[in-house]
Amino acid sequence: MVKLNANQIPGLSKLFQCDKPLLISAFEEPSVGEAIVDNKEQPSACVLRTGFLDATFFVASDQAFLDGAVSEMRKTGDVLLLWMEANDTGVHPPEGVTRIHDDVEFRDRAPAEGPPPDIPSGCEIRPIDAQLADRCPWGGLRDVCNAPVAFFNRSKGFCLMRGDEILCEAVAPFWGEGLVELGVVTPEPHRRKGYAFLTCEHLARACEAMDYRTAWATGRSNLGSIAVAHKLGYRTEHSYKTLFYPKN
Repeated sequence: MVKLNANQIPGLSKLFQCDKPLLISAFEEPSVGEAIVDNKEQPSACVLRTGFLDATFFVASDQAFLDGAVSEMRKTGDVLLLWMEANDTGVHPPEGVTRIHDDVEFRDRAPAEGPPPDIPSGCEIRPIDAQLADRCPWGGLRDVCNAPVAFFNRSKGFCLMRGDEILCEAVAPFWGEGLVELGVVTPEPHRRKGYAFLTCEHLARACEAMDYRTAWATGRSNLGSIAVAHKLGYRTEHSYKTLFYPKN
């Protein structure tokens, strides 16, 4: 096994049959994606840990390689192994998993019609710049995101604000080939007021104006997030599991 940064292994991106923007961002410069492959020159198997929450992708049909690569990754950090439909190659999850999350990804958003939803009186939608990011719960994404330069001067989303108070934050941190993943966080005092849908709808339209489709991923148990996805107009969904392996 060979362990290197993902962008140091020629042709590695072609090995993955996955278009998730988080994975694609791991192959870009600068990259913090960490990969273990069976062969540096001509890889046929890989376990790749991204820089975001230890999310880990893999391509492997050999159980011994998968077991060994996950074990090696756990020496330096946690591994959150994404077990998707494309991973059904005869292998099974390595031993040592301590939690399994049922997750879902939404895509194929219905085309937006009419004007965007009204902004509440006294509020504004503000692009997240470097100064505002310092106050945002997702501000740390600046170290791992790959937002295109053309997107609001490298901001990563919008905040719904009332004066200087952040009511909701919608982010677009990972961009792939015509696809961008969205995320949202609403402080507890401002939940259940429709702010998540409002802010994400404005962000989704901004991304779509750049000819990007959007995607939305969440846990099956997060009914609030799933409700927002449905309200945003996503029409297809794909289930997958996230397997948690703690650092050894």
